[in-house]
Amino acid sequence: MQKGIGINNEHLIPAFPYTSYAKMRVEDVLDIKAYLATLPPVKNPAKADEVFALPVVRRGLGLWKYVGLDEGKWVPDPSQSESWNRGSYLVNGPGHCQECHTPRSIFMSTDDSQAFRGGAHPEGEGKVPSLVDLVGRERYKDAKDLMSAFQFGEMMGYDRMSSGGMGNVQQNISKLPESDILAIAEYLVSLK
Repeated sequence: MQKGIGINNEHLIPAFPYTSYAKMRVEDVLDIKAYLATLPPVKNPAKADEVFALPVVRRGLGLWKYVGLDEGKWVPDPSQSESWNRGSYLVNGPGHCQECHTPRSIFMSTDDSQAFRGGAHPEGEGKVPSLVDLVGRERYKDAKDLMSAFQFGEMMGYDRMSSGGMGNVQQNISKLPESDILAIAEYLVSLK
């Protein structure tokens, strides 16, 4: 989950965001595993790999990880509030917002010098919007307004919050405790 290594010691294609999960606290990753273990198993027949030359691709992933996988853990900012730091952790780790909202380098890793400034849509059409200066660009009035957008989406008039790839994201965020939703909003509106 944090290093992208499979059960047979093979490099995994980052279809799930282990590049973000690498920043998470180990105990949080173990909590996810414990939760998943409580769910009934899904019966789904294994499909053949659709990646051309998969063994070669997996070897190349080892080099890519050496160049592009930041295994540094998330560190709180002592100059910020506890809520802001909680939001930063959720956005940069388990929420993996930067995976879509940050452009990619030539190595296809996130370009941290352009963090949260928008990027190519992962499905290949259009662009994912910037999360920088949401209040200054008049997308939201303040953190409470963004919190409402996360809680209620388009049903309360928040244009484009529930559409595209954000629909499921917004619905999932709305199920978080209010303190976490506000923490995420506080962090995001602070991005300049």
